[in-house]
Amino acid sequence: MGEALRIRHNPVHYNFKMHYIHYELPPKTIMKLENLCFVKDEKDLQEKCHEATKWIHRILSEIDQEEIERLARMS
Repeated sequence: MGEALRIRHNPVHYNFKMHYIHYELPPKTIMKLENLCFVKDEKDLQEKCHEATKWIHRILSEIDQEEIERLARMS
């Protein structure tokens, strides 16, 4: 998830994983990501997994495929 968010918001640092996310991603994105990372119980995990899956599909659909290929060649 972290790499996809970085490619969408700050492609130069796509491989920084979760480092510096508070500086480089929008505050609403950080809040949503933090919410998904902290799980209360099994039911919460299932709900957050479903929400995260929908979110990652949306993020990936918004990313320019040519940009992904260009960054992949650089690594």
